[in-house]
Amino acid sequence: MVHARSRHHLLPGGEKPLALYGPGKMIKKEIASPPFGRLSMTVRSNFDVHRGVFVIFGGLIGESTLSDTLEYDGDNLEPVKTSQSPPPRARHRMVYDLNRRVIVLFGGCSAQSDNYLNDTWEYDGNNWEKIETAHSPTPRCGFGMAYDSCRNTTVLFGGYSDLPYDSDTWEYDGSDWTEVDTIILPPYARSETAMVFDSNRCLSVLFGGEPEGLVPLDDTWEYDGNNWVQRNFSLTPMGRWTHAMAFNPIEGKVILYGGYGPQYPGGDVLGDTWAYDGQTWTELAHDNSPGPKDLLAIDFDAIREHIVLFGHHGDVWYLENANQK
Repeated sequence: MVHARSRHHLLPGGEKPLALYGPGKMIKKEIASPPFGRLSMTVRSNFDVHRGVFVIFGGLIGESTLSDTLEYDGDNLEPVKTSQSPPPRARHRMVYDLNRRVIVLFGGCSAQSDNYLNDTWEYDGNNWEKIETAHSPTPRCGFGMAYDSCRNTTVLFGGYSDLPYDSDTWEYDGSDWTEVDTIILPPYARSETAMVFDSNRCLSVLFGGEPEGLVPLDDTWEYDGNNWVQRNFSLTPMGRWTHAMAFNPIEGKVILYGGYGPQYPGGDVLGDTWAYDGQTWTELAHDNSPGPKDLLAIDFDAIREHIVLFGHHGDVWYLENANQK
């Protein structure tokens, strides 16, 4: 398997590389009220298409985890006051349940990663509600989670609390969590993976992650609600973890950005962009780039029809489609 080295590593002295031209442009969005920088703020797959806003909750600053809720409407990012809220956390995951019109939040951990959570919360745009379920995944951080809009269910895979790492699959229907026992063996146990739902093909797509302190993985898996299937390609992104992915339904492609790899420890923070169409991985070059980033978040803005990237330095970028001007 061939891995392409990122063309966006920092040059000696910390300078950014020369800009490259490729499909679509990465454009930095200047907003009136940028968020203060935070690590592991979770905006993966939680664009509220009915209200046209991204929802951000929590994250990490220094050794402190956060419990604030923010909304970004494409121009401004504003705090939201709610009467109740999930406790502070980072490395949690959130998705938008398109059928029930709520954000679903699960799990995460404290700044020191010694307080693992397995609570489920929902946010309707006005307030957070804790959902008491009869069953639940064990407490964990750094798992993959995606909303399957073809089956109206949230899918969760992997993560970590203590060794060994997790390799279990769970589904949440809005009432309870159910563990899925697949006939085909699931992906290897891992943490800090990225997972997103391809709504054009009705498949959850998972890439990479960190397998219990070993070299980060570069594998691609797909889940159809019954089984996981590994996809093998001659060219893939290099192994990584703490990366982010989003699905662009207009172009029918999963977009992957950044992360940390390919070694553990001693790797690099990456700044490359890749597209996956279900058949091949293709590296994208841009005439502008946010540069190397990990613990970032990206999602598709269905109203303004482009991918939005949130960096942990408070910067916001968007990736135009190939046919956008």
